[in-house]
Amino acid sequence: MDSMEKLKQEYVASLAQKRETIRITLGSVMRALKNRVAPDWKALEFVVHKFAGSSGTYGFRELSAHARDLEDRITGGEFASAPAKKTAAYLHAWLERLDALLEGAINGKKAA
Repeated sequence: MDSMEKLKQEYVASLAQKRETIRITLGSVMRALKNRVAPDWKALEFVVHKFAGSSGTYGFRELSAHARDLEDRITGGEFASAPAKKTAAYLHAWLERLDALLEGAINGKKAA
């Protein structure tokens, strides 16, 4: 096994922790939306930006593109003026898709 493959395996082993970090940060944003207080979009942007970069580096293009899509929506201000319910629904669907992509990456399969 070459060194890049070993690093990729280590990255795959870290995906569950990365998922948890995203879930916690996204959960905080969702609670803020529900409570009608300003979400910490910068924290979520930071987490998904790091994830988009690292997943792309290790060849997980779908994961990277999925994270980049959310990052772009945050930085583009899409959620700033959107109704909280619509934003929460999008974020929930985004997280479900992320889970499917992560399961595929962890199990070495393409997500449906």
